[in-house]
Amino acid sequence: MRETLLSPRLVLLAALLLCQGTRAGAVDIAEFEKLLTSTGVVVEMHGANPALDLFAITYRNARSFFDFEQMSLVVRDAALLERLRGMQRHDRIRITGRFLPNPSAQRHVLASTIELVEEYRPGVATPAYHYAPGLLQELRGRGSATFLVHIAEREEGILVVEYRDAVLPVFLTDKRLIAALSRNDLIELRFTLQEHPERPPHLRVDEAAAEPVRVLDAIGRKHGQPADVSGALVLFPKSPQIVENVFAVLEELPGGVNRQYTLVNLENAARFATIREKLQAAWDRQAPADYVNGRNKLVSRTVRVRVRGTFNQTDSGQANPQILLDTADAITFPDAN
Repeated sequence: MRETLLSPRLVLLAALLLCQGTRAGAVDIAEFEKLLTSTGVVVEMHGANPALDLFAITYRNARSFFDFEQMSLVVRDAALLERLRGMQRHDRIRITGRFLPNPSAQRHVLASTIELVEEYRPGVATPAYHYAPGLLQELRGRGSATFLVHIAEREEGILVVEYRDAVLPVFLTDKRLIAALSRNDLIELRFTLQEHPERPPHLRVDEAAAEPVRVLDAIGRKHGQPADVSGALVLFPKSPQIVENVFAVLEELPGGVNRQYTLVNLENAARFATIREKLQAAWDRQAPADYVNGRNKLVSRTVRVRVRGTFNQTDSGQANPQILLDTADAITFPDAN
């Protein structure tokens, strides 16, 4: 039996890397609504795509980090919407408003006021991010496409997918269509673009199709299998949700979407530290202009990494699949001189 040597801080890091789903635990929705409709409730910006007016917030239980719920944030006032477009992921904001009646299982909040409480300042310099144009026009001309699953809450019937650099909510009525899905599955989805609401845009599953949702690459099938993956080095900078810099390798998938595998050793703190030091040194050798903002991560233009270990996917809502590395020797840099 292997000896577990992780410090409490690294145990927390491991838990954070594994548990980043949509609803990791219960929150007091009655208390949330009471604050929302009176003095205001403080939430965190989970995601913001100003180009599509898609915004998501996270409400956490103040006594338990792992108890939270993510909700869609809707703004109809033009001046307020312009202010919201200037906010970013991890900003803490205070909002007032009300719940919208909605057929989706994910709660939608219509905001009447928004106040910036604390601006998020990343520990690593981050180039400005600009969303790729023309995404809706591209999807409007198609009846099916390849997506990466971003959220699949099976019991609630919530599906959110990634396409190019956008994260898009999907409306469906038959929960059985996503009963076997996990976050980071690669799927082919037959869909239409919903006409209402026009913004923010939603996809609607074509449930009359012969196979509305087809799994092309199920991430869960990789669990425990040998891994040998090469790609760009990725950095998830330390943030309110991640207590240390986390590194990953980028896997380019069909359809213009990417999956990343975080690189970890969950059994030995000293080896894990050596792994992170080797990856950090490789990252630091590049010039700031050599990496780009990958929306919620930084992706190197010049540092490519090859890693050999074991795939690890223990939960259907796991934020990123992992590659377990025995030692730092499992990491090589094919393009290094």
